[in-house]
Amino acid sequence: MRDTDERLNMDTQNLPKPIADMMEGLAAYVARDFAKALQKLKPLAEQGEAIAQNILGQIYDDGIGVPEDNPEALKWFQLAVAQGNPIAQYNLGQMYLKGKGVAQDNQEALRLFRLSVAQGYSCAQSILGVMHFEGLGVPQDKQEALKWFRLAAAQGDISGQANLRDRYEAGQGRRGGSRRHPPGGSRPAASDPGS
Repeated sequence: MRDTDERLNMDTQNLPKPIADMMEGLAAYVARDFAKALQKLKPLAEQGEAIAQNILGQIYDDGIGVPEDNPEALKWFQLAVAQGNPIAQYNLGQMYLKGKGVAQDNQEALRLFRLSVAQGYSCAQSILGVMHFEGLGVPQDKQEALKWFRLAAAQGDISGQANLRDRYEAGQGRRGGSRRHPPGGSRPAASDPGS
C-alpha cells in the first residue's frame, strides 16, 4: 500500500487538484483505505463526478469502511446513473434485482442492465445471461443466456466465463451435443474404433 501511495504522490503532484484527488481516491479504494477514499472522493461526488458517485454508492452498499446504508447507496448510484455511468447502472440494477434498499423489481433491473450492456459493460452482459437462464423478468431462454455469457466471457468477465463453463459442462451450447475430443483439439480418425 505504501509503495502505491508513494508512486501515486509522485504521479499526481503536477496534476490539477480534482484529477489528483480522483486518482488518489481510486488508489485508496483499491488499496482498501476507505477512510482516505471517502475523504478524496466525496467532495468530487458532491460536485457531480459520476465515477466518484458510483464508488461512494459501492462503499455504502457494501458497508465497507462505513455502516451499510442502502438509502445512501441508492442516492449515489441514482446520481451516477443519471449521468449514464455504466457501472452505476449495473450496481443500481443489482439493488433492484435483489430488492436491496428498494422494492424488488426485475423489470427495472433489466432496464438498467440493458443500459449498461449498451455501453459494453461485461458484468451486465453476464447478469443478463443469468436473467435469461433463470427467467427473471424475461421468458426463460437458455440460448439467449448463452449468447450473453459468451459476450461477457469474450471480454474476460470471470462470472461470464464461469457461467459459460457450467453450461458447457452440462452439455449445453455445443454444436453436435456434448461430445468431447482429446486434448489438443484433434478428432479421432473415422476408422478409429474409439470414435
